[in-house]
Amino acid sequence: MSVREATYEDLLPASKILAAAFKDEALFGGHFHPYRAKYPDDMHLFFLQKLRVDWARTSTSDLHIALSHPPSDPANITGVAIWSRKRAIPKPDSPSVAAKVKEMEAINAAEAAKTPNRAAEVKNQGILAASERFIEHHWSGSRAECWDLGLLGVDPTQGGHGYGKLLVKYGLEIARAEGVCASVISALGRESFYTSLGFDVTVGTVREFGGSKNPFYGREDLGGTIHFCDMGKEPVGVREYGEE
Repeated sequence: MSVREATYEDLLPASKILAAAFKDEALFGGHFHPYRAKYPDDMHLFFLQKLRVDWARTSTSDLHIALSHPPSDPANITGVAIWSRKRAIPKPDSPSVAAKVKEMEAINAAEAAKTPNRAAEVKNQGILAASERFIEHHWSGSRAECWDLGLLGVDPTQGGHGYGKLLVKYGLEIARAEGVCASVISALGRESFYTSLGFDVTVGTVREFGGSKNPFYGREDLGGTIHFCDMGKEPVGVREYGEE
């Protein structure tokens, strides 16, 4: 098994793998796409539009769209992982990257107007952004410098071959080489998968703070356990919720 970086031409097949992987998952599946049974061919549009904007930032080396594949067949994509770099002081996009992001956003807007995602409930998709202020304290102190696994999906027909593990290890090796930690927010039922691969510190869940102001409040069904791999180092200076 091997891993390579995605090209623009890979984004469409990668989006379809993610749609298949998350079809029965609670957050990206049921919550974001409640009409996916009626419109099974539309769900990938959500992932395709995300992948386009993320791909525009891969030239910065702060974002990797990693694809797994059999060693002798790099065109046969079996899994997808998006690893992004969190920094204590965020780096602004360069003019060239900003222009590429704008281009991808324009493509997404044109596509959405022509081919809307009928499987989606758009109003539900803001839940992740709205929850950020309730969990951002976890990425502070020594954990402010971190590689985060934002999305991981394996083709359901390729499960059990270790492709997911390979994509996790790919990002962990990048983090280890930089001397920083790694993080992931696990889907419901996937907690032990990540802890077995080195995310050995569980700090809580996305619904833990903020009460009813937190859109994940009372939604245990949506998963959202936060894990870190501190690379054997003791974290220092990590804030508590509400601490400046």
